[in-house]
Amino acid sequence: MEEVETAEELLAKQQRKEKKDLQAKIQTMKNAVPKNDKKRRKQLTEDIAKLETELDQKHENELKHLQNSSSVEEVSNALESVSLPNNEEKTDPSKPSRTSKAQKKRDKKAALEKEREVRIAEAEVENLTGSRHQEGLKLRQKLMEKHLQIKEISSDGHCMYRAVEDQLTERSTTLSLKELRAQTAQYMRSHADDFLPFLTDPNSGDMYTADEFEKYCNDVADTAAWGGQLEGALGWKNLKILDVAGNFLSVFPVGFQFLTLDELFFEGNSLVQFTLMESIQEKEVLTLKELSARLILQESTNSFSVVSRALPMYPDLQDVLSHWGQCDLCSQPFLTTWLECVQFINTKKHMGMKSSQSVPVRVLLCSYDCFNRDDHQYYGLA
Repeated sequence: MEEVETAEELLAKQQRKEKKDLQAKIQTMKNAVPKNDKKRRKQLTEDIAKLETELDQKHENELKHLQNSSSVEEVSNALESVSLPNNEEKTDPSKPSRTSKAQKKRDKKAALEKEREVRIAEAEVENLTGSRHQEGLKLRQKLMEKHLQIKEISSDGHCMYRAVEDQLTERSTTLSLKELRAQTAQYMRSHADDFLPFLTDPNSGDMYTADEFEKYCNDVADTAAWGGQLEGALGWKNLKILDVAGNFLSVFPVGFQFLTLDELFFEGNSLVQFTLMESIQEKEVLTLKELSARLILQESTNSFSVVSRALPMYPDLQDVLSHWGQCDLCSQPFLTTWLECVQFINTKKHMGMKSSQSVPVRVLLCSYDCFNRDDHQYYGLA
């Protein structure tokens, strides 16, 4: 018997189709506007941001309507008229048929794919009411005010490389996904000493052997292995000239002062100014999630602890913890709660550049206890 899809699954499928159609429409709009026409490109950015915001709002309203409906059957009937691609034809179960081995394999593969789509649909329905979706709506609104937009990249394992490929294409430089991966793997092989200390066996905690490192590089080059912090670091290790003039920067990112730049151009940015003002420290109350995450992150550094050995059995938890940060003063880990500060550095004194300029660099601290210490020159952001 064919499994009947729920209203939530049908809605999620329809919304995925609408998002895909919108991205195709956006690409057509971009192709129609010359890159050197700044006025029309600016208007295009605003139009795209408006379309994305309207679609997000439409999806959110549809979800609320679905959740508030008193009858699931009524909603399901209403969604039956939705036309979805690749609908499978219903078969008559009364007609006997002989199934070949090849067909069984195809059926098994189709069942697994259907199960995967159901999980994705459930996650997307849940995400529409989650804080991440609400945060995305607010972020899109702020970006629209600055004539910027979020570029959607498929999360297929190649997302970091696709993002780099997209930006290179915008600058009329062509490097394929395969070439980017191959260059990344080759650079890591030729600079193994720079990367090996950060690659450890999740079970034993030991640093990778030469064979394990080679396998890691092969996966980078030949598979859809996700690009992480190590691969992303390649983008700035050899950077010598950075031009961010005319952007919307307020502070430079964490660790900016460790770049080995020769030249820096940042005119036209509304950078944070060194102006002291009084402030009130709010009472610091960490959530249970944050407290638990900090404890797990601390324990995970000890390869002999129970937590460290058990963590590989919980891949979802590992994925959540992978976004951790580190306090600039006490080096203790944190997950989502931190104190945002700024440090003013001199490009000549701290970065070895010829020109002497003072620039603000973002610094993250784990608590007010660290912020109130006397051994630093960090300032809270107003």
